[in-house]
Amino acid sequence: MSRQRNKIISAIHRNLLIYNRYSLKSFINILFFSLLKSLVIAVNAISLHSDLEACNLLFFNH
Repeated sequence: MSRQRNKIISAIHRNLLIYNRYSLKSFINILFFSLLKSLVIAVNAISLHSDLEACNLLFFNH
């Protein structure tokens, strides 16, 4: 009886370890991709701002 219980406990423990590893991996993936997305948005905003500055210089500085 106790051997059966130990097998069940070790199986649950193994599943928890696998789940924790997977959830940590997915958390790191989500964090990485959100950082990458914000970086892309920042780069786009900077290039858009410089484009607007160029348009202002072109049209309004006569």
